[in-house]
This record gives sequence, structure tokens and C-alpha cells, in this order.
Amino acid sequence: MPFNQTNATMIHHLELKNEIFLSGALREFRSIYNFSQEEMCVHFSVSLSTYRNWETGRSKPTKTNSKKIRKLLEKEIKKQ
Repeated sequence: MPFNQTNATMIHHLELKNEIFLSGALREFRSIYNFSQEEMCVHFSVSLSTYRNWETGRSKPTKTNSKKIRKLLEKEIKKQ
């Protein structure tokens, strides 16, 4: 998938400075890059229920996990 505005926008869904996390970014990312929720929770070393809570907006990742999410998004987008 070529780098485009939609992909670039996903990175901006995570505003680490303001600690704002939009859960839709993770779901959109998984959909585009064909990752399962299970793969994502293994990558971030969290339980499946924790990861699902992030996607549904019931909770938000820690600052450390937010940084990991941002790095994963950037890494996958750069591969394209």
C-alpha cells in the first residue's frame, strides 16, 4: 500500500504531547495492515481485554504504550 494522506493521518491520531488517544486509529491500522487483536496485544505485552478496551475507548494506553503504538504505526507506514 503506497504512503498516502490516510496513512499519514493515522500517526496523528495519537497526540502524545496531550495524551489524547483516539481508539479508532488502532482499529483502522489493524484493518489496513491485517493484524489481529491478538497479534497487537502480544506486540504491546498487554492482555487481550486491555487491548480491546483501548480500541473501544473504555481505557487508554499508558504513555509508554502510546509511544510503542506510534512507533509501530510509523514503522508499518514507512514499509509501504
